[in-house]
Amino acid sequence: FIMVRLVGAAAPALAGSAGAEPPAGRTAAMLAEGARAWREELERGLLAPVIAITDPLSPAAYARAERIGRVLSQPAALRRFFESPAARDLTNDPRLRATLEDPEVSRLISARDFQSLARHPRVVALIDDPATQAKWRSFDLDAALAFALEETGSAKPAAP
Repeated sequence: FIMVRLVGAAAPALAGSAGAEPPAGRTAAMLAEGARAWREELERGLLAPVIAITDPLSPAAYARAERIGRVLSQPAALRRFFESPAARDLTNDPRLRATLEDPEVSRLISARDFQSLARHPRVVALIDDPATQAKWRSFDLDAALAFALEETGSAKPAAP
C-alpha cells in the first residue's frame, strides 16, 4: 500500500492535464492515474484507520512525493530545481557533469529509460563514489523542491 500511496501522491502531476500529452508518457500516465484512484480508495475506505496507524511513512513523505511529481511534470520547474542553491553543489560537480554529457547517458535520460540508466557503468561508478555519496547526504531536497516550484506558480502547499 505504501507504493500505491507514494505514486498516487505524484500522479496528478504526472498524468497531465486534460487534452495535453502527459509528461510521463501515456502508459505511465495511465498507471499513475490508477495509483491515484487506488490511493483515494485506500485513504477513504474501510481500512483507512488501519493504514493511518500502520503506515511507516509520514504525511510529509507523501507531500514530498506530490511536489516531486509537480517538478518532474514541468520543464521550467525541473530546470529551476537544478539551478537551486541546494542543488548547486551537485550540479557543479565535474564527475556528474561528465556523466551527464556522456552521449549514451544523455540518450537514456531523453528516452526516460531509467532502468538502463541505473545500470550504466558511468552512473554506477558515480553512485558508488564516496565523495558523491557525501554530497547527496547533505543535499536538501525540500529546499530544492521549494525553489523549483516558487516561480512556476506551483508552490501551493501539498496535502498530506
